Amino acid sequence: MTAAPKKSYSTVHELAFLRTLGNEHTRPTLLRNYIAAAPTRNTWGAIDKAAVLSFATQELAAAEARLSAHARSA
Repeated sequence: MTAAPKKSYSTVHELAFLRTLGNEHTRPTLLRNYIAAAPTRNTWGAIDKAAVLSFATQELAAAEARLSAHARSA
């Protein structure tokens, strides 16, 4: 009997997770915490750490800009 192939959690999955992280108000904090915690993560497996952190940083900047624009318009 052969073992079922192990399903790999990849960069694509991690990016999908980050795209849905939080809401308008919590997203900046959650992304900031994700980026800050990344150095302590021991297992990245099939995840491209550099690509994911670059994406998270870009998403953080965009989320902060949206929040700032929303605050100015209120």
